[in-house]
Order: sequence, then structure tokens, then C-alpha cells
Amino acid sequence: MRYAYKSPVKRLGAAVFDAFGALGRRVFSALPSPESPSSIRKILLIRPDHLGDLILTRPAMSALRNAFPEARIDLLAAAEWQELFEGIPEINRVIPFNHHWFRRNAGGAAQPNLARLWQDMGEMAKLLRAEKYDAAIDFRGDLRNILLAARAGIAYRAGYGITGGSFLLSHTGDYSWARHQVFLNIDLLRCFGISVPEPELCSFPYSNERAELFWQEPGRELAHRPHPWVVVHPAAGIPSKEWPIERYEEVMALAASAQPVQFVLIGTLGEKEKNPIKSPPGTLDLRGRTTLTDLGVLFSKADLFLGHDSGPAHLAAAQGLELLLLFSGTNDWQVWHPWTKRLKVVRRPVECSPCREQVCPLRHHDCMRLISSGEVLSELNAKLENIRKRLIS
Repeated sequence: MRYAYKSPVKRLGAAVFDAFGALGRRVFSALPSPESPSSIRKILLIRPDHLGDLILTRPAMSALRNAFPEARIDLLAAAEWQELFEGIPEINRVIPFNHHWFRRNAGGAAQPNLARLWQDMGEMAKLLRAEKYDAAIDFRGDLRNILLAARAGIAYRAGYGITGGSFLLSHTGDYSWARHQVFLNIDLLRCFGISVPEPELCSFPYSNERAELFWQEPGRELAHRPHPWVVVHPAAGIPSKEWPIERYEEVMALAASAQPVQFVLIGTLGEKEKNPIKSPPGTLDLRGRTTLTDLGVLFSKADLFLGHDSGPAHLAAAQGLELLLLFSGTNDWQVWHPWTKRLKVVRRPVECSPCREQVCPLRHHDCMRLISSGEVLSELNAKLENIRKRLIS
């Protein structure tokens, strides 16, 4: 078994844990055994994760709904994504987990609090046990999620054992480190006899009333502005994924000086305070003024997304927006890129990739530093030219 941990100590710990767990299976014999898939009536999807990871799970959700049209399918996810996912047809209910495993503080570092985590897990397991789910699927391959499903007494427990705990699963997937996340998520459905050769990413719905509210405020200023609209997200969840903010300023200024273009800045209020970007005249700064649903409305009307590997980028892809992404060496881009054919990736291959670090461990950050403003400007201008031709035709 190849474990996901970078630390040799953690890898050894996971191996020892699994070895003792396999030897002591009788200790866990009280866990219910799965019956045939036809007996499944209630399914729990576990993904208390980042937004992009959750969006890449959507094709698997769609495949599961198609296979079990009458089943109740609930999603356990971080509370901040509830608004976006509670309206999709694949899910009956979103169960918000406020103390999710992967929350970060303002500095980008994870907040380990084992006592609080174990307490929250116990409370959540009690709630889930009362719901009497027939099946649970952990798409991440996380020991904490596997333990949660086991403590909830769920019969079907499908997942990947890449962080340990595979002996607690009734169905273990074969994890491929080179396979795109969309396919990895779908692969876990094989235990239900489900396969999807060409998965698609569905858009996220919103009501006409919600769209009208956005175009009244804060999108009112966009209503009569000329196309093309370029949505710019100059931030990312962690520093290792970010391109220098002054290069965004340079690219936007040069592009605006050469041709009419409407830039729209998006992000959180914290990102705005951290990076008070100098943007061309006429730029609409919506940072700190939009919800996820608002972004879905905006992306459905915009022409291009410029930014990094981030949750908003994955949402833009789902809404059908064309993407120009500056991809760092933090992750393997072929495994984690947004699921769309309308994607142009600008990147610099480096030997240290993928590092999976929040801050460049070598301090030079060559994977992003070596991407020049001129290269990004050239790609942006080419995209704008094609957009104008499409608008004219």
C-alpha cells in the first residue's frame, strides 16, 4: 500500500495501524455486512473538503443518482459550501460539518485540534447512526472519514485506504496517483456496478430571483458595460499556488491599454485586504461582495476566467466559462485541473513538483516565479481576440 503521507513516520504509523487492524478484524466484526446493491435506500457521501475537491465529485454524484433514482442521497460537507450544493438535483440534503478536517486559518496552515475533532466526530457519528444509512462513500481516502463511517455503523463503506484504515472498509478502491480526480471519484462506484466512460460536469443552478438580485446589486454596474468580461481571481487557498500580484497588475494594465476589456475582480474580503491590487480604470471590484451563488450567476454571463488553481476556478468551469489558469507545481495539474475542455494552462515544469506544500519549501517558488507577464499577456490577448470574433459572429 502506498500511503499519501509525506512524512516517513506517518507512513510507518499508517502501515502499523493497518497491520494490527487486519490481524484484529474480529474486533470489528460487529460492523454490519453489506447486502446486495439493490437493497440500498439511503446513501451518505462524505467530502468535508475544499470547494474544488467537492466540485470534482459532482460527476460521481450524478452517476450515483442515475443508478439510484429513488434513493435518498445526502452529502456531508463543510458548512460554507452548503449554499451551493443544496440546490442540485443529485443531493437530497447537505449535512453541514462546521469543524471539517481541512479548515485553514488566516495564515494558510491547517488547524489540528485532535480533542475537538474526536468530539465532533463522535457527535456526527451519533447523528448518522440515527439516520440508518445503507451506504457511505468517502471520496478522499481519509482515515478520519473512514472512522466516521465505521462508528456510524454503515454497512457499505467504500473508499481508498491511502491514509490508513482500509480494513474498516467493506469496499476498497484501487487508487491511481496519475488518474484525474473525476475518474477516481467515479471508480469508487464500481462496487455498486456503476461505470461512466465520459463524465460531464453539470452547472450549478440558481433561481431567476437570485439572479435578479445579483444584477441589481452588486452586479448592477456590469449591466450595460461592453464585452468581453474577464473575471480575475488573483488569490488562491494557499500561497504556493499564487502568482505575484504585481504581475497581475501589469497584465491587466497592458491588456486594457490595447483594447476594450471589462475586468471583474473576485475573492474574499480578506484576499482584498491582503492584496489591494492596482487595477485599470473601470475595473469592477467585487471582492468581499459576492456569495458562491452570486459567482455562479456571474460566471454564467462572463467570457473568461483568469486566475490560479482554486475553488472559484472549478466553479467557473462548471458554469461553462472559458479558463486561463496559472498552475503552480503544488499539485499535479493533470490530476487536479478543472473538469472542462475550455481550459488553457500556463505552467512551468519543475523537478520539485508536486510538492503539496502550502509555502514553497525551497523558497524560490520557481513554478510560479518563472511564468512571465509577457507570456500571460500573450495568452490573454489571444483569448480576447477569439472572444471578440465569437461575439461579432
